[in-house]
Amino acid sequence: MFLCSSVTISAILLSMCHCSRRKPNIILILADDLGWNDVGWHNPDVKTPSLDRLAHAGIILNQSYAQPVCSPSRSALLTGLYPIHTGMQHGVVQELQPKGVPLNVTFLPQKLKDLGYKTHAIGKWHLGFCKWEYTPTYRGFDTFYGKYNGAGNYFTHFQGPLEGEYGIDFRDGEKVIRNQQGIYSTESFATRAVKLITAHNKTDPMFLYLAFQSVHSPLMAPEKYSKMYRHIKDSQRRILLGMATAMDEAIGQVIASLETNEMLNDTVLLFLSDNGGAPYFGGNNFPLRGAKTTLWEGGTRVPGLLYSPLLKKSNYTYNGMIHLVDWFPTLINLAGGQPQTNIDGIDQWSALSKNGNSPRKEILYNIDNVKKNGGKAAAIRIGDYKLVVGDPGKYSDWYQVTDKIKFKEWWKKRFFLKKRHLKKLKEKARKKKLRDRKRQQAKKRWQLNKKIEKEKRYRARQRKKLARKKKLERRAKKEMKIHKVKRSADDIIKGAKNSGKARKILHQKQHHKSSKGKLLKKKKKMIKKTTFNGVWNWICCKTRRSMSWGALYRLWLHYCCKDKEDCCPSCGNQFKKLRHVGHRQTQGFQKKSVAQNREKEEKLTNSQV
Repeated sequence: MFLCSSVTISAILLSMCHCSRRKPNIILILADDLGWNDVGWHNPDVKTPSLDRLAHAGIILNQSYAQPVCSPSRSALLTGLYPIHTGMQHGVVQELQPKGVPLNVTFLPQKLKDLGYKTHAIGKWHLGFCKWEYTPTYRGFDTFYGKYNGAGNYFTHFQGPLEGEYGIDFRDGEKVIRNQQGIYSTESFATRAVKLITAHNKTDPMFLYLAFQSVHSPLMAPEKYSKMYRHIKDSQRRILLGMATAMDEAIGQVIASLETNEMLNDTVLLFLSDNGGAPYFGGNNFPLRGAKTTLWEGGTRVPGLLYSPLLKKSNYTYNGMIHLVDWFPTLINLAGGQPQTNIDGIDQWSALSKNGNSPRKEILYNIDNVKKNGGKAAAIRIGDYKLVVGDPGKYSDWYQVTDKIKFKEWWKKRFFLKKRHLKKLKEKARKKKLRDRKRQQAKKRWQLNKKIEKEKRYRARQRKKLARKKKLERRAKKEMKIHKVKRSADDIIKGAKNSGKARKILHQKQHHKSSKGKLLKKKKKMIKKTTFNGVWNWICCKTRRSMSWGALYRLWLHYCCKDKEDCCPSCGNQFKKLRHVGHRQTQGFQKKSVAQNREKEEKLTNSQV
């Protein structure tokens, strides 16, 4: 009885100790396309001091396996299932492809969230976004800061085979971020990680999934990092190593933030790559065979490390087989949860923390029976034996750092030809801009010429007016000399204007327009009477000259004489009946018989007498 009670008490104490043990913070860092020979602990020429320090203070994973390409590897890491069980085994999720991990599959952050963790995702997602339900904040993450697609510009954050074809791919949650253009994505992700760590409440455990875009193509790095490798002749290799060093510096900032906030001692930090390096983009997997996209070791065996003060044994190399699917149950167990039994992953925390034997004896690389080229491919490893069936993929050789690899035709089509097409588009845009500039210049010249012509016409009218005024002034001087009549040039100009108005009215009333729109003149003799500031001026119907007061007096005498015909005293032409026209004080003529005119003239003279 005493023995049973002591056993029960010890069990209760153990359970209480287990419950009281603080759950560790989990930092999962995933590099993109980082090759076996692209890290400092495998290649001393690569400058990755932060990762080297973590690797030598923790555990170097010597047989860490992933899938040949991005999306299947990320699916395996976050679900604990081989891609053949989620439909992700055929390749990456393209920009416009309606594809993703099935919604009935549980993700790692969902399980950790149930265990009380605050979950955050930063960086590259690449697991589908055809519906909001496929995006990170619907798959267990409290926050997301990064990009949905696989590749994009590191500085402008534009996405697409041609830069900017699909717009900006950079989000904070569901909101597109536009204020990060010009900032290197690796630096932006590190800044966000430091901000989250600083603002984190230490009473709650944190799960941070930091998936860098580096060192995936397009190859871009700030100049200060690529200059560190100026001795390397291959430009692609030089830029890629600069990207690796920039990522290492960002990881150093995260570690420094954990130390500053006193969180590092309660943290498990895991660093992995999603697949092997791409030698055709400067990556290197030597001495492993093959490259990214292949089932060879160079495409699936990736660099990795595990660091934590919670490890019972550290500073060693773990040679046991471990696959991405194993981290799901391992991290769940570490967080105090119960791993699922219906997954492909195996809990390896016990073996890792004590440098024991790996519980994994076999690894399924992939099974793909619908490859793009119509072939089939599959590979499996059991113990030290590996079986490859079908086409393992291109780049099946051993590539050293100095080897220059030729691209496949479809890589050429995807990158070089599209870059050339982009140059053509830029040239087309430049020519269009030049055409628009020429049109604007031509328009400005036309407007200027039009303004000049308008000014010329205005000046010509002014010159004509001035010439006419001078002519009338000369006429006034001549009239004063001949007829001793003093009139100003303004009076003459006003009389000329009124006479012009009278002619226009008579043309409108007595003439009609021709088919060409011109006036047909009707020949008739007439005399006009106009006023100059109250002074009556008689104009001869033939000579069109004004008559002096003496001529007017003789005309009056002529009207008084009944025996003479009604003729103009200056030219001898017959007068016509004067008729008042409107308010213009201008008279037109109306044809009547000489007898009728004579009778009215007699009445006029009698009234005057």
